[in-house]
Amino acid sequence: MNLIRTITIAAVMLPCVATVSAHEGLSASQSVIGYTTTDEIAIKNAAFGQAGTYTIGAVMPSSMLADFKGCKIVGIRVASGMDLGRASFTLSKNGTGAPEQLHSQKQRVYEGWNNVFFTGYEYEITGEEELFYGFDYTETDAMVAADAGALCTTGGYDVNNSFVWFDNGNYYQVTGVGSLCIQMIVDITDMPKQRMSMGFFDNGFKYKKPGEGLEIFAQINNTGAETVNNFRVVCRIDDDDFRYIDMEETLAYGQSSTVNKTFDISDLSLGGHSLYVYVDKINGIDYADGISRGIGAKFAVYDTELTRNAAFVEVYADQSNRYTALLADAFAEAGEVLGDKMILLNNFRPGNQLAVTDAAYIHELYAYTWPSFTINRSHFPGEAHVAYDVNQYIEQMAFLVPVMLEEMVEQDITTPSFADLELESEIADGRQLTVKARGNILPVAKSIYGDLALTLMLVEDDVNCKQQTSSGNKRYTHSNVLRAYITPATGKILDTSKPTYEETFTITVPEDFDADNLSVVGVLSQAGTPTANTLYDFDVTNAAKAKVINLSGIENVTDDATQGTSEYYTLSGERVQESDLGKGIYIRVNADGSHTKIMR
Repeated sequence: MNLIRTITIAAVMLPCVATVSAHEGLSASQSVIGYTTTDEIAIKNAAFGQAGTYTIGAVMPSSMLADFKGCKIVGIRVASGMDLGRASFTLSKNGTGAPEQLHSQKQRVYEGWNNVFFTGYEYEITGEEELFYGFDYTETDAMVAADAGALCTTGGYDVNNSFVWFDNGNYYQVTGVGSLCIQMIVDITDMPKQRMSMGFFDNGFKYKKPGEGLEIFAQINNTGAETVNNFRVVCRIDDDDFRYIDMEETLAYGQSSTVNKTFDISDLSLGGHSLYVYVDKINGIDYADGISRGIGAKFAVYDTELTRNAAFVEVYADQSNRYTALLADAFAEAGEVLGDKMILLNNFRPGNQLAVTDAAYIHELYAYTWPSFTINRSHFPGEAHVAYDVNQYIEQMAFLVPVMLEEMVEQDITTPSFADLELESEIADGRQLTVKARGNILPVAKSIYGDLALTLMLVEDDVNCKQQTSSGNKRYTHSNVLRAYITPATGKILDTSKPTYEETFTITVPEDFDADNLSVVGVLSQAGTPTANTLYDFDVTNAAKAKVINLSGIENVTDDATQGTSEYYTLSGERVQESDLGKGIYIRVNADGSHTKIMR
């Protein structure tokens, strides 16, 4: 599913109202499920601001549907801020391909809540599917002129998947107004009497200082047939620190409650910690199944950190997708502002001419669409994915994309690092590449990561290749291209119990790589192979880049007497202005492209 970071729509805040009594028109064996399960409306005139018809709704993942296995979806409820005439309602199932439409029917939409019961159709939930439920909303020229639409929302906190726009095969997250007031009507005849489970969950940024609090934001769902009058939420830190939240709230079947609590963590030790949140009591009675229905996360407490060299931006590119070139242009423009704050790497999709076989697993884990990208492979709180995409904006609002990228990189480069990395790389004796990596490791890194892994990648600029397009074969040039791994793709394990490390690697550079256009990129992350369930643990704690110095053919060190347009590099590949050269040995790249080792 393709969810982008933000599509913000306009609304005027109105007082919270209830347009009808709770679940009017539903029988005793029917209730609702969704991101909103009451009749309250905080905003009733949100608008896209441009005339047209939009397919909007919400997406409920299998993790939220599992508790409703066996229930039958018999309709959709939606609230509207005004009469809209006839609209088409849709229930679809998502998979690896295009969404499969399960049912569609038209019904007139009036102001307030509308119950749309399916005619001659019901869908039994398996608990393994992902469902989209929505309708076609038409915004007229008159609405645009009045600066007011008919979209009803909860206002306040934006929840992933709770308000999406389906367009051209993709889903896009809509933000700025909270959850859309839309629900699925279900038959609850066969539901267990008492059952509660976790829905949306967020515990903020992974790294916290002792003076910061641990904020818990969670949605708790009543998925049992009986009404819950009170329940207790347990927040278990590690295995022995139990913190409780008593909730005095009445929830009928299908209704949800929001838990928002900040805990003092000044007494926690430095290093990594685990968090598990679940319900252990319902109506004052122990709830034995609560633990199995909980949700967990990891976080770390630190008091010292190292400076990041740069933010590592890994683009999951596709040579056959025209957006890849547009994204490259946007990153190039952002790079003019960011400079060496960003290390950019293009990792091409399996099957592409420029794909690296060992990188395929990275695409399986992160690339839910192409092109997309991660920054330090870290998860932004509340996002549905670790990776981002800006494909919706890349053409229509191309001017905005570089600014967005700059802001995202600037934000991620401020996150703490617990190990640093310095690289030196040079080619000599024909095509023998030697890479030296060294750095410091803080004691807290052992508790957070276990062991660290150093992954070294060979990157090439100005790579020319021929690509097949609809109009025939064309030649393209790509830069920052991942060409090969110097270490294993999952990295060389470093012992984090030691305060420093130093490693040397040698490889033979393939003949079709241009030695003068090569760089080495290195990243430090947790050792091991990530899975879909452990992605959040494998963020990059530091990265570095060094231009490969080509010493082939250089036999002597000479005094530097050359002036003019030559470029100078340290032996670690860092470019230095001629005016900043101190005493030492440098590589001078002459105006004709030749290289000379010089001494100052």
